[in-house]
Amino acid sequence: MFRSKRRATERKNWAATPSVAAAEIVYPTRMSFYNAPPNLGISLEDFEEWAIDRLRVLSKLQQLQLSGKTGQKDLEAGLKSVLEKYLGLGSNRSLSDETTQKQRQKDHYSHYILRLVYCRTPELRKEFVEREKLLFRYRLSLEDAAEKEQFVNSLDFEWEKVNPEEFFDLQPYLEAVNKNETSRDYVKVDWQKVPDLVDSRRVFLRAGKVYVPASLQQNLVVNEFESRLATAMETSAMLLSRLDESTRLMPILDHLAQFGVTETFTKNEALDGKIGPSNIDSVVKHMPLCMSQLHTTLRQKNHLKHDGRFQYNLFIKGLGFSVDEALQFWREAFKLTNEKFNKEYQYNILHNYGLKGSGKNYAPKDCKSIIANNPPANSELVHGCPYRSLRPEELIGRLKNMGIEDRMELNKIQDQVKNTNYHGACTRVLELTHPGLKVEEVIQHPNDYFLKAYGFQNGLEVEYTK
Repeated sequence: MFRSKRRATERKNWAATPSVAAAEIVYPTRMSFYNAPPNLGISLEDFEEWAIDRLRVLSKLQQLQLSGKTGQKDLEAGLKSVLEKYLGLGSNRSLSDETTQKQRQKDHYSHYILRLVYCRTPELRKEFVEREKLLFRYRLSLEDAAEKEQFVNSLDFEWEKVNPEEFFDLQPYLEAVNKNETSRDYVKVDWQKVPDLVDSRRVFLRAGKVYVPASLQQNLVVNEFESRLATAMETSAMLLSRLDESTRLMPILDHLAQFGVTETFTKNEALDGKIGPSNIDSVVKHMPLCMSQLHTTLRQKNHLKHDGRFQYNLFIKGLGFSVDEALQFWREAFKLTNEKFNKEYQYNILHNYGLKGSGKNYAPKDCKSIIANNPPANSELVHGCPYRSLRPEELIGRLKNMGIEDRMELNKIQDQVKNTNYHGACTRVLELTHPGLKVEEVIQHPNDYFLKAYGFQNGLEVEYTK
């Protein structure tokens, strides 16, 4: 699938792509189910660059998902330019044959590379399938009728065409369900193929078969894509487990995993020296709820359990606390003697800063990690994401304490929480507690939240750094 550039005589790249006639057999349409893996070599540099470009597209999709903007108009406004910039994917008529084949080769390879990146855990596999499904659905919607028909026909689906006789027998039932359907082009499939259409009662169901009109047949294609990709990701996981760890591919995959899977945070220079143990209490109003509740509990009880300490210590580390300032902060907060504090808590704080144990210098936790963490088992534990773990009445109380009184806004936040859009709820809280601040992209990191809030309030040019 790839070769080092040092093997110049064997190197394969876009310029070395076979003749267009041969390539057209492999890439006859810009849409693909990615059924077959790539069979031409590419350089390690292209391997990484193409994967990163696709990650940029998927990252934009993630932003749109977290913002609840996945409708056709939202995708058109938010995704189209990014897709054109990083993947291209012009139609057969819009570009030269050579350019078209280059774009489709990149699309093909980058998809398979990211399979290796995302196949490592069930959660990552699910995430990748969901993003690729959304990307596939959007791209399919852009196809004109002729290109869409060419692509669907190439897939050889096991759809059973509804013949005219059966259509007329069932016409009253079909029209009752699909009142605005003008075409008599129906196919029937097992109901398991389109559970979303069955659940929404948009199709006629009889004897385990669903009758799908032309206007909804795109759902069949998308669901089939999702099903096949989910199965393929399980296979990729098995293949990855057999990959030789000494190969030069593994460091690249590890790097791509960090680029595309988690949000990391680097302390911003604009905060240097501005936040410390002496004034941390005065900036709690700029913290996200997950951190402000940890701080408040710490002040009330002079203690936090392990998970809460770990989460909050990394957060203040991201605010610019040096290791000495962190030790001072926790020692004073716990109101313990130096001897007792050093014996019970000092090691873990030093460990967070990479000064004990394995030497790993921990980064502040991002929202994804915090949400994925086990929610608090009882009221004594206040770590994790409060939008996920708090009962509705508790959450409303916390939001009111933050100054949010508007019933309509509180209801909107509750609706976002019910739909597990915790990022969106948190982002809206940031805007409501800092009037005039408009957040373009949903919050994905507590330190990013603080940077935006504190910077807005104090007129600082602060920037979230990945």
